[in-house]
Amino acid sequence: MIIAFEIQRLRQICEDDNVARRELGVEATRVLLLRLADIRAATSICDLPVGRPIVQGNSSELLEFDLGQNLVMVWTVNHVEWPVNEAGNVDWSSVTRIRLLRIGGGKDR
Repeated sequence: MIIAFEIQRLRQICEDDNVARRELGVEATRVLLLRLADIRAATSICDLPVGRPIVQGNSSELLEFDLGQNLVMVWTVNHVEWPVNEAGNVDWSSVTRIRLLRIGGGKDR
């Protein structure tokens, strides 16, 4: 999958271990790096083995992954034309480009 970032700070957290550890802590950084590697290697979200993804939003446009330590990553589709199913919801099995919107506390769910 192809990953994009909503803001530069998210890119820094995801690409620099030291920044991630300062922002998230050691354990959450370890999980973050594993999740990112899984996402990059996957053909679609449906191929991901772990992370307990939760689909949210009015048309299922948000995908949330647990990082532990009461932290989550929230993603959305990053296609120009979103793949949708017959119900008008995002067809996550067809999504190949995603954008990280935020990393934050699970209480924000």
